Amino acid sequence: MLKNILDLIYPRKCIFCNNILNINNKNKYVCETCAKTLAFVEDDFVFVNNKNLDNNIKFYFKDCISVFYYESNISKAICDFKFRNKDLYFRPLASYMLENIKKYYNNINFDFITYIPMFSSREKERGYNQAALLAKYLSKKLKINFACLITKIKDNKPQHSLTLDKRRINIQDVYKFSGNKNIKDKTILIIDDIITSGFTLNEAAKVLKLSGAKEIYCATIATTRIKNKNSLLNYINKNMCDSLRRKNKEYE
Repeated sequence: MLKNILDLIYPRKCIFCNNILNINNKNKYVCETCAKTLAFVEDDFVFVNNKNLDNNIKFYFKDCISVFYYESNISKAICDFKFRNKDLYFRPLASYMLENIKKYYNNINFDFITYIPMFSSREKERGYNQAALLAKYLSKKLKINFACLITKIKDNKPQHSLTLDKRRINIQDVYKFSGNKNIKDKTILIIDDIITSGFTLNEAAKVLKLSGAKEIYCATIATTRIKNKNSLLNYINKNMCDSLRRKNKEYE
């Protein structure tokens, strides 16, 4: 009874379109219209490393999976989550990530789950790190140890404002291993909100790999559609993706 009264006084709104949700709506965060139109990354494609893209790039993580394409209502929800104090969006967004991780990484035994850190002054200004909120939620649901394994030591320019070539330079040496855990021969999952060029996640993975980690995997809410073949990551179609998809079928 109390819950119904509160819903009438403070009606829930869809995180994607901001429309008031029907009180009988099964999903507490997403309206029926948006649920039918969300731009999910197709099952025919998995965001994985393609080492034929650029021989000059050293890869430090094995795979990265994303739930959505970063466009329309998805991009709005993520921007609200990051920049407009909608920190409680972590729960519905992480719930989508949870199902994706179970689907593609179900045969991987992770020792730690961590996240892409912010520079201290920027996190203080925002009040929270959206990637940390996602990672903490996922660690509880997946029963994986949560750890702050990476520290950001340089306040570099935002990646989204730079060209592809400048992004690669801009992100170099901005992270260091926190040193608070023994990660030698450990398998680690890094969480972030979005992957575009892949340079940020690769730089973070580099820090962990050089500190002794065995394998690094990544997961994000969203990814941009590939427009430039020279970006760090590319889509591999289902006939070429032999790792995640085959292993996934073995455990179905």
